[in-house]
Amino acid sequence: MKYGSTYRQIAEELYGDDLPKSGIPSSVMSDEEVRLGIPLPPALREYYEILGTFQRLNTAQDQLLSPAELIIADNVLVFLNENQGVFAWGVRVCDLAEADPLVWQSADTEWFEAGGVALSDFLRDMIYLQTSGGGFDYLGIHEEEDEVMPEVSRTWKKVVDINGLHIWMNGSSLIRNSEGDNICMCAARTKADFAVLEAQHGFDPL
Repeated sequence: MKYGSTYRQIAEELYGDDLPKSGIPSSVMSDEEVRLGIPLPPALREYYEILGTFQRLNTAQDQLLSPAELIIADNVLVFLNENQGVFAWGVRVCDLAEADPLVWQSADTEWFEAGGVALSDFLRDMIYLQTSGGGFDYLGIHEEEDEVMPEVSRTWKKVVDINGLHIWMNGSSLIRNSEGDNICMCAARTKADFAVLEAQHGFDPL
C-alpha cells in the first residue's frame, strides 16, 4: 500500500499500543464503489483500509464519513464534514481516475480548491489535526504563544504546516498554533506526557 503504509506509520507513532485494528476489508470498499458507481482513489481507499473504523481518530473533531455514508454532491465525492456543518471536503468526480487527486472544500454550497493539497497529504495532516483536536485524552491550552513557541519550534518536529496552521510533535505529544493567534493548544496520549507539558511549558488542562 503506497499511501496506507504512511497513514499506518503516523498512527502507530502517535497511538502506540492504543491503536486498535481498525481497517475496513477491501471487499467492503469494493461494494461501496459499486453503490456509488465510481472508483475510489487509492489515497482515500487505503485510508479506510488502514484506519477506517478508528472512531476515536476519525470523529475527534471533524467527521470522516464512513464508506456507507460517502455521497456525491455537485459532482464532488464528499468524505469529510466539519464539526459544525459549515464546511465539507471532497474530491471532484472528474478527478477520481487519479490515484491522489486534489482536495476541494465547500462553504455555503460553493466548492473551491483547498489550497492545492493532494488527497494523501490532506489525510496525513488530518491524522495530526484530529489527534490534537480530541483524539488524545489529555488536552491543554496556553494563552501566551511567545512563552511556548520559540523553544518548541527549535526542539520539536513540525508535522503540519498548512494555511497558517502549524503542529509540532514530540513523542506522543502535539502542540498546535495558528499564525496570528496568541493561543497554543496541546494534546498528549498519556497523563504522564501531559504532566511534562504542564511542567515544562506551562499548559493548563482543558
